[in-house]
Amino acid sequence: MLRRLLVPLESTPAGEARLDLAISLARHHGAALTLLQVLGRGFEIGCDIEALLAGEEAAQALRDRIEREGVRAEWRSSPNVADVWRIYAKQADLTILGRLDSQGVPDVPPESVVLASGQPILVLPGEGPFETIGTRVVVAWDGSREASRAVRDALPLMAAARSVTALSVNRSEAGQDCPLPALIDYLRDHGIHAAFEEVTDPDQSITATLLARCADLEADLLVMGAYGHSRFREIVLGGVTRQMLQDTTLPLAMSH
Repeated sequence: MLRRLLVPLESTPAGEARLDLAISLARHHGAALTLLQVLGRGFEIGCDIEALLAGEEAAQALRDRIEREGVRAEWRSSPNVADVWRIYAKQADLTILGRLDSQGVPDVPPESVVLASGQPILVLPGEGPFETIGTRVVVAWDGSREASRAVRDALPLMAAARSVTALSVNRSEAGQDCPLPALIDYLRDHGIHAAFEEVTDPDQSITATLLARCADLEADLLVMGAYGHSRFREIVLGGVTRQMLQDTTLPLAMSH
C-alpha cells in the first residue's frame, strides 16, 4: 500500500518527468507527496534577486498545480543531501529518483537511499515520458532475500499489471531457497498472475540480458533486489546493482 511518496525536487527535464509520475502515482493510489528541496547542491548564497524571484515563481506554480491535481502534499527543505536517506526516505513508502549516470553521482544517489533507508525506491532512466508504470512487469528473480523483499514492496505497483514475467538469469543455488512455484503462488494470492522464464546468455552480462528481455517484452517496470552491505560506514554495492542503476532503460523498482 502506497500512502507516502518522496520526491526530491530537481529543475531539469528529468526531474520534471519524475514529478509528473509522482503526481500520477499519488492520484492513483490516494497517496500524499513529500516534495523535498535539497539545498546542498546548486544553491548559491550570493545568487541575484532575479534568480530568487524566478525560483519563488516556479515554487508557486508547482503549489498551484498540486492543488489543481487534488493531491495532498507537504513541502520540506534540507541543507544536506544525506538527509534524503537519513531522514525523509525512512518515512516514505516509495522514493522516486533518477538513474546513476556514467559521468558521476547525481544530486541524490539512489544506491545510498535504497541501502541506508530500508525502504524501496523507483528509479527512472531519464526524461520520459512515463505514461504507464506496472502494466507489463519483469521481476528479476534469484530467490534471494533481497529479491523477495523487492517483490513484496512492489506489489502496489504490480496490482493492475496485464502481464508479469519472473525472469531468472543464470540462476544459482540461491534460487533454491524459494522455489519458483512458491513465488508464482505468492503473486497469485495477491491477484497477480505471473509466468516464469529462465534465460542463459554467456555472451552478455546479467544486466544486459535483463534489459534486452525487458525490451523484448515491452516492459514498463523492472523489479529487483539491491545487493550491498555497509563496511566501515562505506556503502558497497554489488556489481549488478550498480550497473543496473547506471544503465537501466526502464523504470526500476528496487529494494534492499
